[in-house]
Order: sequence, then C-alpha cells, then structure tokens
Amino acid sequence: MASVVTQVSWFFFRVVVVVILPLLAGCATAPLQPPPDDPNPVLLPVTPFSEIQVPVSLNLLKLRADMLQQLPKPLLSGQVNSAFNFPGVLAMKAQAVTKYQMTVDDLDLKIIKQHFIANITASFAVQSQLQGPLGQMGLLSCGVNEPQPRVAMAVEGDIVAGVNGLVVSPGDWKLHWLQPCRLTALHVDLGALLDMPVIRDKVRAAVQDALQQGLGQGGLRTALAGVWPTLNQPVDLGHGLWLLLHPQAMAVNGMEGHGYLLAMNMQLKARPEVLGDRPAVQPVPALPDLKPWSAAPGFHLLLSIDLPLTRANELINMSVAGHAMPVNGHTVLIRQIQFYGHQDKAVLGLTLEQPLAAQIYVEATPVFDATKGEMYFQNLDYALSTSSMLARSASWMLGNSFRQQLMQRLHIPYSQAVQQMQRYTHAPIPLGHGLIAHLSMQHFQPMGLWLTKTSVHTVFQADGALLLSYGTL
Repeated sequence: MASVVTQVSWFFFRVVVVVILPLLAGCATAPLQPPPDDPNPVLLPVTPFSEIQVPVSLNLLKLRADMLQQLPKPLLSGQVNSAFNFPGVLAMKAQAVTKYQMTVDDLDLKIIKQHFIANITASFAVQSQLQGPLGQMGLLSCGVNEPQPRVAMAVEGDIVAGVNGLVVSPGDWKLHWLQPCRLTALHVDLGALLDMPVIRDKVRAAVQDALQQGLGQGGLRTALAGVWPTLNQPVDLGHGLWLLLHPQAMAVNGMEGHGYLLAMNMQLKARPEVLGDRPAVQPVPALPDLKPWSAAPGFHLLLSIDLPLTRANELINMSVAGHAMPVNGHTVLIRQIQFYGHQDKAVLGLTLEQPLAAQIYVEATPVFDATKGEMYFQNLDYALSTSSMLARSASWMLGNSFRQQLMQRLHIPYSQAVQQMQRYTHAPIPLGHGLIAHLSMQHFQPMGLWLTKTSVHTVFQADGALLLSYGTL
C-alpha cells in the first residue's frame, strides 16, 4: 500500500515540476503586449471665415504713366464717307472719303472723393480723297508728314465700387482744339469732322474704354499687385510663431480720392492661422477675381502648436521617473515612461522598479489647459493585459490611489504659445512694404488635441481683431 502511495505522490510531483511550474514561470516573466501605436488621424476644425480690412492706395500719377504706355497707338482709326458739294459755278456733288486716326498724347487724371476729372490731349491725322463725276481727285491730308492737329478733351464723372472692381461712369464731354486744322482745298473742318455723330461716339467709346480698363480694372489690379504677395507671405511673430493669413477672396469696400491718390478699403476674406514652426515657402496664388460675399464680420484665428513626442517624453520622465510614490503601504518607483498614441487615447508605458520589475500600460485622455499652458491626463485606466497581471501579482495597485497620484504629477509644461499670442495685443507687426498689422486676440478656446506618430498637435481658436495700416512702427 505504501508503495502505491509513493508512486502516486511521485507522479503528481513530476506533473507539478514538468508542467505546472513552467507555466507559472512563463506567466510571471512573459512581457505584456503593449497597445498598438496607432493614433487617430488629425481632423482639424474648420473656423469661420475672417474679414480683414486692407488699405490700398492707388497712385494716379503712376497709373497715368502705365496707361499712356499701354494704350493702343493709335487709340482710334477708321474711315468716314460723306457727301461733298463743290462750291462755285460747277456745283457738282462728290463723295468725300476721309480716313482718320487718333493717338492719345497725354492724360491727366484726378479723383476727388468719388468724382473723377480726366483731361486728355490727343493728336489727329487725316487723309481725304474725293470721288465724283470727274473721277478721283488728289489726296489731301492734315497731320501727315507735318505737325498734327491737337485736341483737348475733358470729361468728368463718378467712380464707384462694382462687382469686379471700380466702375467709371463718365458724364458730358467737352472738346477744345489746341491746334486746329482745315483741309483748306476741300474746305473740310476737322473739328466738324470730329464732332460728327459716328466719329464723336467712337472717340468717346475709345476713351471711356481706356479709362475703364486703366482705372477701373487695370489700376485696381496694379494697386493690389503690390499688397497681394505681402498678404500671402508668413509673418514672423517672434518666439517661434508664424502668422499665415490664407486669403481667399477680395472685394472693394469703399474708396475716397484725394487728387492724385485714390485710397481704397479692400475687404479680405481669409482663414488666418498661427503655426509653431516656420512654414515652407509656397508660391503666391493668383489674385482672385474681385467679388463680394455674404457678410461674416469678425476675426478668427487658428493657432496650431506641435510638441515633439521626444520632448513630451522628456518632460513626462522629468516629472515622474525616479520619484517614489507611496501607495497603500507600498512604494512604487517608476524608472521610465514611454508616451505615445493609441486611437483617441494616450498610452503611458511604465517601466516599474518597485514593488516589482515589470512593464505596465496605462491609457488616458490627454487634455490641454489653456490657462496654464500645460497638458495633463484624465480618465486614467489600466490596459486590459495590465489589469490581469496586477490582479495576480499586485492587486493593491488596482485601486485609485496610484492612478490619482499619476494624474496629479503628470502636468507637462507644453507651450507658452497662448501667452505669447496674448502679448501681441495691440502690438505693431511689420508685414512688409510699409504695411503694419495691429493684432488683438481674446477668447482663446481649445479646439482639440491629437497625438500623431511624431508629436502632440494642439489647436486653438482665438477671436479678436486685426487692423492693417500704412505707417511707421
């Protein structure tokens, strides 16, 4: 009987040694599977459009030079057929075929408030030929191979903001000959020829079109050509912050002439953004068509700050690693923390030295405190594999004490960007080409915090005002 008992005991001993003990040893030493490093993609919030008033000045003297260079030469040319009666005893009828051309020599343009005054000096060249019963008579001319007759034309009118820019609305025309010319052999008065309805209307249409193209569209685009690249370039705010206006559309919001200077107030539709790193150089987009949009007053700024994960891990370890924490009569000592993202959570991989040498994982919700400029964690909870392991080896850590102490210690100084932005309230910022910005920000609101593979990305929306002006700092 004793022999049988001995054999049974020996059998169970072999089972424990060969089967159960290795399993228990494996469970105690096998590393836990960490939560995957798979943060959710960053979905940036869409802020409302901002409206920014941009002062733009149009130098009419420079515009005059540009218009004179760009106007077609001649501005107008054509042919007029008219009946002609020979004076005297012959009293024959003939057809006068008159070819003409007009070239603008000079242009003086002033704008007072919304009223423009244009004085145009033009030269004419005329060639005329008679066709009658006796055949064609000799070609007569005026202004061909000789000084050309010159005429001064004056026109006044209103200039208003239109859908695509400025709209010129000329009033009555006045014409004065500075150097008249008569085709004396035919007794044809060039002034009368010019005042013929067909010619007069063509001259008026050509000059009016030149004013509309030069002042209404070309002039405005000339004025905007200087400021548009400035509005698209990044602005150095200091402290590693960069402002991008991201202009989307422009419209004329008002104007007032001061003689040879037209001051315009342009309405800019934009999505401003402040970045924590210098943005890459981008080509300047084409100037958009000028068109109004539904009013959406206000200035809304998107502030994006990135904290590299390497730096975040340094800050976390400085606040926790190597500091003993008393927990339910035990001492917990963390040697190192590895911080990364898992979906919408933050994972804290804790390498413990006491009370046991193990790697455990805590999942939490990262939150940014805009007032203090720091990141902290809420809703700390153990990963499932960690909970199972602690239940077997250190169940006293499953309570709230350890996690509460972690939450209290893990306050990471993340960025002073918000405080730095608040310092720019009413501070002048040079944008270039004499344009000065006065930025005033209030109501900072966190819009989201995302973990990426390489950084912690935090986004704020700030409401305030941006005033642009020309002047000195």
